This record gives sequence, C-alpha cells and structure tokens, in this order.
Amino acid sequence: MRPIHQPMRCPNGACFTPNFCKKSLWTFFGGKVFLFILAQFWSLSAMAFTEYEPTEILYDANGEPYSVCLACDNVINGGVVAGDEYGCPNPEWDPGLITNVSLPAGGTGSLEFVWIFTTDDPNQPLAQWTPIPNTNNPEYDPAPITVTTYFRRCARRQGCTNYVGESNIVVKEAICCDNLIDGGEIGFNQSNCTAPFNPDILENVALPSGGSGTLEYQWIASITGTPYTPANPDWVVIPGAGSVEFDPDSILVNTWFIRLSRRHGCTDFQGVSNMVLISIQTTVFIDSLNSLSPSCLNASDGSIHITFNGGNPPYQFDWVPNVGNVPNPVNITSGTYYVTMTDVNGCSASDSITVAPGPTLSLSLESAAESCLGADNGSATVANVSGGQPPYTYSWNDSLGQTTSIINGLAPGQYYVTVTDANGCAAFDSIAVASGPPLGLTLEAVPESCLGANDGIATVANVSGGQPAYSYQWSDPFGQTTSSITGLAPGHYFVTVIDGNGCYGSDSIQVNPGVSLQISTVATPVLCANGNGGTASVTSIIGGTPPYNYTWSDTGLQTTETAMNLATGTYAVIVNDSLGCVGTDSVTVENTTGLTLTFSTASPVCSGGTNGSASVTVTGGTGPYAYLWSDNNGSTSESAIGLASGFYFVTVTDAKGCTITDSVIVEAVAPHEFVLATADVSCFGGSNGSAKVTFVNNDPNSFTYLWDDPAQSTSAMAANLTAGAYHVTITDSLGCTATGTVLVNEAPALIAMLSSDSASCAG
Repeated sequence: MRPIHQPMRCPNGACFTPNFCKKSLWTFFGGKVFLFILAQFWSLSAMAFTEYEPTEILYDANGEPYSVCLACDNVINGGVVAGDEYGCPNPEWDPGLITNVSLPAGGTGSLEFVWIFTTDDPNQPLAQWTPIPNTNNPEYDPAPITVTTYFRRCARRQGCTNYVGESNIVVKEAICCDNLIDGGEIGFNQSNCTAPFNPDILENVALPSGGSGTLEYQWIASITGTPYTPANPDWVVIPGAGSVEFDPDSILVNTWFIRLSRRHGCTDFQGVSNMVLISIQTTVFIDSLNSLSPSCLNASDGSIHITFNGGNPPYQFDWVPNVGNVPNPVNITSGTYYVTMTDVNGCSASDSITVAPGPTLSLSLESAAESCLGADNGSATVANVSGGQPPYTYSWNDSLGQTTSIINGLAPGQYYVTVTDANGCAAFDSIAVASGPPLGLTLEAVPESCLGANDGIATVANVSGGQPAYSYQWSDPFGQTTSSITGLAPGHYFVTVIDGNGCYGSDSIQVNPGVSLQISTVATPVLCANGNGGTASVTSIIGGTPPYNYTWSDTGLQTTETAMNLATGTYAVIVNDSLGCVGTDSVTVENTTGLTLTFSTASPVCSGGTNGSASVTVTGGTGPYAYLWSDNNGSTSESAIGLASGFYFVTVTDAKGCTITDSVIVEAVAPHEFVLATADVSCFGGSNGSAKVTFVNNDPNSFTYLWDDPAQSTSAMAANLTAGAYHVTITDSLGCTATGTVLVNEAPALIAMLSSDSASCAG
C-alpha cells in the first residue's frame, strides 16, 4: 500500500484535509484499490504505527464520507521537446514541427497531453498561457505565425485532473536576416618545433561589421590550408566552438583556422575572417660534429665540421666561444666548443665538441756553472727536443744572442730559450747557470780603544782557494785596498778579494765600539732649606784605565771625587781615564725640607689679666729643637705662659743650626661695659636715694654685686640710700671683677623764717 499524493476526482463534493484510517478497511476489486469509509475514525496515537497508512478521506457537503473513491497516480515530470528555430515572416512564417525528445516520466496509466502557447513573456504564470485545442499528442506542428511565439507541452496520467507534467519551452522566433558585410580579424599565427602542441587562444583582433542583430560565430579548421568556400570539404566545423575567440586543443600537424560569423536571424555564415595557421615545424637535428686539431700546441689553425638535417633555411649558428655565424669554423684553437643551430622558424638543436690540442714540443735543458765566482764561463744546453718536426731553431736571451743548442761564456743567472720546429710550433723553457765557488775569506776585527776613539781595525786574516796575488776592495770611507785597514769607527765593513784569475770572494765583519766609562754618582742635600752644604760624589767607575781625573760643573769647578758645600741644583761631572777616554754623568743636590711653625694661643681669662699662653709646633728640619720667646721671662720651651695679651716672637733652631723666627698674637678679652645711675634723696636728711648698675649691649653674662651701703646690697640696684658716695664690686661667672663709685646727692634743707607781733593788749 502506498500513500495517495495527488487529488482525486470528487463527484458531488469537495476534497478536504487528509486524515488516517485503519489499514483493514482497504478492499481490492479487479486490481483497483477502493476505500470504504466508516463513521469510526482512529487517532494515530491510539494504535500501533504499523497498522496505519496515510491516504485522503473524501467527505460530502454534509461532512459524511463517500463510500468509494478512485485514486490518481500522476506524472512527476513533463519530458523534453525540441524545435527552436527562427524565420522571416513575409507576411507570415510557417515554422517546423516541434518534436518529442523524451516522454514524461512517473505515475501509472495512459498519458494525456495539451499544448499551450504565448506571444508575451515566457516567464509569466502558466495560467496566462493559451491552451491549443485538440493537441493531445506528444509532438505538435504549429500553424503559420507572424510574431515570435513560445510553445510548451503539458501532460498527466489518465484519471488525474491536473496537467502537472510541464516540458521545456520551444521558441519559434520570427525575425528577418540583416547579415554581415565583413567577418573581422583573428590572431595570431603560432608555431612549435615539436608535436603535440597546445597553442594559445585564438584572439579577436577586430569584430565582424555590418548588418544588425546579435553576432553568432562558428569556427572551422583545415589541415590542408586550401582557400575556404562553403563547398570546400577540407574545412570542417568545430563542434561547440561558437564564441568570438577559440582555444584549440593540442594539435599534431599544421592546422588552419577561420572564424565564420552571421547576424542572428540569418542562415548563412556570411562573415569570413582571415586564416590563422598553427604550424608544427620540421625539427632540426645535428647528426655529427667533427674536428681537426691545430698543427701544434697553442696554434689557431684547427677546424670543426657540422653535419645536420631538418629545419628550414636560413640557419643561424651560435658558437661558444664565439667563432662567427658559420657552420664550419676554421682557424680556431683547441678547447671545447658549444653550438646552437636555429632555423628560420626558431627550431633549434644544440651540441658540443672538444678540439684536441696539437702536438707539444718538450724541451730538456742542462747547464754548467762558472768555474769560480766571477769567471763568467758557464754554459746552457738544449739537451733534447721531443715532439714537433725537425729541424729546430734556437733563440736565447743571453747578452750575445746566441742561436745554437749550446751557449757558452755565461755569467750566473736565469737563461730562457725558445725552440721552433719546421711547422712553426714553439716551446719555451729556462734554466739557471749557477755561480762558481767563491774565495774563502777569514776576517778579524779590533774594536776601537774606547768609545769615540775611531781607531778600530779590520783585517783579511786568510784567503783560501784562488790564485795569488790578491787585491782588496773595502767599504770604509777611505777606500783602503790593503788586507788590513785602520782608523775605523764602529760599524760593519765589507771586503771583496779578487785573485789572479779574476775569481772573487766577499765577506763582512763588525768593528765594535770601545767600552765607555760608566759612572755612578750620589748626592746629599743642603744642610738648611735654600742654603749650602750639599755634596756630589762619584761612587764608582766601570771601564777605562786609572788614574781618573774629575771636573765638576759647580761654580768652583771642583776636581776631586766629591764636590763640597753645594747649593741646591744639578751638577755634571766629566771623568777622563789615563787613555783619554771620557765618561760623564750628572746628579742633583736636593733642597732640605724647611722648618715650619704652627701656633696655638690662649687669651687671659679676664680683661687685663696675665694668664694667657702661646705654644708652637715645629715640622721639618732635624730635631731636637731649641726655643727662645720674646716674653718678659725669655721662655725657652715649646710654650710660653703667664702672658698678657699682645704680640710675641719665637725663634726655633734645629740640631743642624737651621733657624726660623715667627710671631703670634695673644688676643685680649673684651671688658664688660656698664653704666652707674643714681637717684638723689628727695628731702634733706632723707634716705630714699638709690644707685643702679646697667650693662651696655645687654651683656649675656651672669654677674654678682656687692655694695658698700649699710645694707651690703647684692643686687644690681642699692636702695634706701642717704646722701653720700657708694662703691660697688661686680664679679662675672669667671671670677673677673670690676668696681664703680656713685654719688647720691642731698636735697636742699628747708629754712623756716619766723616773725612775731606784740599783743595788742595785755592778757
């Protein structure tokens, strides 16, 4: 049992929403399936799923189910038709048959067809297309038309209501031809030297021109390249090639291409482009390379011969190294040559060959040294020549330009020879002619007697070998020519000795300098700073011959081993030995560190006191030290005590008698400044006077007071004083005292003037 998916024909009522019914209610009659619908319905959730199949339930207008209903099994596609074409209506056009390509598929039962058409937009809904009566056929032959018309075939299975099988659209286009006048241009010719060859795209260079309408293209090809005519069978249409450009597949042989074109609506491809050739060229092959070696080594008369086939002339020959654009180079040297041969189409082949060198002349040389040094009688010989072709010629570089195989009378040196054979091949070599043995010389030297004497001696003590008599050539400034030379300064001297046969020997010897006097000196400093008493002495002499003489550079030019009583400074000494050899040296007499005094003082405790002190510290000089002060006591120690404030001198003398005098000040203590003020008694004979001490500048010291008033007052003010003189003693915190006196004045006395009158009456 399968579900019924398509609507059924529903007599006397409408089709409603499908539901589920029990599987057991299906009944089969004569191969057709019927469904008896009862009033009882079942829910899917109430029964096992396997007992149900989906179907459509038919109800009448009153909601009652029909008892029997026939099911529809329709097509699932409309198949395919063909027949697109175009034609020119004049005034109308009868298009060709629309043929069936494939029938509709799906469903069961007989197929039923209906054809529809439209002259409007083919994409409009099918309901707006027009059915064509009496077209129940898989193919259709349209009637004549005057405008472009679109056709479509619809299909269904017998027993179904809807035509659900819709085919593709077929276009019968009514259009008249306005064709081209020029086929445009394509490019470009291509070639390759081997097949298969996959060429580049054949490009559009210029579009076809003339006419109107859309351009349509067709590409054709030929392997003969004969002129194109529509009737020429050598030109074949390339299937599927309908674009403005064309990308050929790989080709194996020469192939020509043409692009045909027409305007849409035209039958003939009237536009014919130019012809483009894709060619496969004949390959160039180098069959062989043969060479002829140069006639001799390093000659340039060799040659190469090339044998080749294929390709198309003219040919280009590129040689490395470059010997020209020639197939068979000549006049070349030995070596490896590479050639690339290219024909007119660019096809090429490469090969190489090595030209062997020509035969080599090989020389064997011998030489004989001169008999003795300076004899110049050596010889050189070409002992053997191998290779080449006799006779041989010889060219030497000796001073005589000798041209034989043996040359004589040679001085020591390197000799070169060039040997050339009958073919002009040459070989070059060299050999050394050695020096003869020199005369054996024994030299001796005597150094100068002392440094700077210039009296050295050099002597040829012995000559071995050679033939007397001998001559001597020295390098001394005097050009002496004897076996022994004298009066020499220190240095290196060369001598050449020549015997009776002209043989010579050379040697050299060193004349050493004489030994100089090496002097050591020492000095002692001056006794006192910037004074005299220093000494300078020669302590040792190395070299020379005693006795020695001395000369010092002091003002007195002392001539003893030690110079005395010298001031500070540097002194030179010249020492001469008994042979007149001289030595010099110098020494410095240093200054002695001077006496330096440093003072410390203590002021008197009280102003005007005599308990001050002064002390001195000495640096430099040589202790012990002696002291002398300028105080009243003539103190002789480091410190002077019991000093009042004031200016004091001290003289210090060290153990060597060096003295220094300096001074120091013992500062005074500032006194306390105060004023005394009084208040006189107010009445004659009264006792209300007072006196007061006031310090100037708010002296910060603390003081005690003692008045000589009757009350012995101890404060800064004494009160209740009667007229009279009073004394006060003031003591500070250090015990220093000061005294003062004040006068309290008496007030004037009152004088009473009394008078009396007599009584006016007795009484």
